[in-house]
Amino acid sequence: MVSYTLVIFKRARSTVAISKLDERELIDLLDWFSLVRTSLTISIQPTSMRVEPFEWTGKNDDQHKDQYEQFLRNHLQVTKNMR
Repeated sequence: MVSYTLVIFKRARSTVAISKLDERELIDLLDWFSLVRTSLTISIQPTSMRVEPFEWTGKNDDQHKDQYEQFLRNHLQVTKNMR
């Protein structure tokens, strides 16, 4: 049996910011987990509808998640292929 180790970082991490990976590291990570990167083409219809901004309070982001998702559902029209 052959064992492989994916080495992307100099030290072990429990979380990784994908946006901070360079192209080679991202490709290695995608390959390691057999993931495929795809693109999505969207069209945005102009609107003059006024929307009050979402109100962030002292809660952390996890606590705002459900409220923010509902806010987005109420104010954005999203097609099924974008969900």
